[in-house]
Amino acid sequence: MDPFTHGVVGLGLVALAGHPVTADGLDVVSVAALAGALLPDGDIIWQLRGDLAFLKRHRAESHSLLVALIGAAVVAGVLSLFFPGAPEFPGLFCWTFAGWVSHLVLDIGNSYGARIFWPFCRQRVTVNWLPLCDPMLIGLFLLPQWLVGPGWFALAGIYVLWRFWGHHQAVRWVVKEYARPENHQPAGGFLRVLVLPARSGCRCWDFLAENEQVFWVGRVVLGRRTQVQVVRRLPKQPDDPLIKAALVSPLGRFFVAFTPHCYITKEERANAAIVRFFDLRYLVRGEFLHRATAVFEGNVLKRAVFQPYNPHRQVRVS
Repeated sequence: MDPFTHGVVGLGLVALAGHPVTADGLDVVSVAALAGALLPDGDIIWQLRGDLAFLKRHRAESHSLLVALIGAAVVAGVLSLFFPGAPEFPGLFCWTFAGWVSHLVLDIGNSYGARIFWPFCRQRVTVNWLPLCDPMLIGLFLLPQWLVGPGWFALAGIYVLWRFWGHHQAVRWVVKEYARPENHQPAGGFLRVLVLPARSGCRCWDFLAENEQVFWVGRVVLGRRTQVQVVRRLPKQPDDPLIKAALVSPLGRFFVAFTPHCYITKEERANAAIVRFFDLRYLVRGEFLHRATAVFEGNVLKRAVFQPYNPHRQVRVS
């Protein structure tokens, strides 16, 4: 989620408890919740060491429940010192922790996820319900500045049910439209259908489906005339020694840890073989947002680059 959404949700939580933003500014409780809601993205500091360092550490330690407890204690202690007449430490700690947890909940809601159980588990947790920026969610948490009570909770319930219904319907339509023989789907059916929130559009969902031979990547647009579009059809590569070598290289290990949904190709050229990795989660204008390339001469890996955000942005991995 973007920082604006995180800040709005943090302030919305304290407004629900009777601390709305006023013309006089933020009270200390609001400051505590806002700090908790924004501080997890302090891991942006890793960007100073480059894209590779940042993407390795983003939504990792700072997005864990353990660091949330420690960070909330530090913030509450600082606020207790600098705000005379502030609530006692336990109260400030609770509000900071609530803001921090709201950040984690939003981030596990989208397809990137977060390592909330670090250091006990390094796997990212994700539920694939929320886009990276959702105007409806922002509006919902702006409302408590003026509307508090059963009406708000009813709207919140409707929003949650709407996202659940959209995800369920998108899965249903993908299976309905593309699990049939006339759509070139073998009788055995899909091994997996994964529906992800689209980067834009409140009625749009991206999907990834696979069987033993092929990946399909596409989009579902829900509505009176629901559209299911396959954007890319990607044949799976047969077992190959160079692909296996690329997977166990530092680049391959990083990329497989970076994304749970990886597609790999191999291209033979006159004097080299090129193994490419693609992150299937993010398809932008028909191209995958994150990729990596390993170049082999014979059986020797000569060049390994990670390409975040676009193919021309290359970070060497060794």
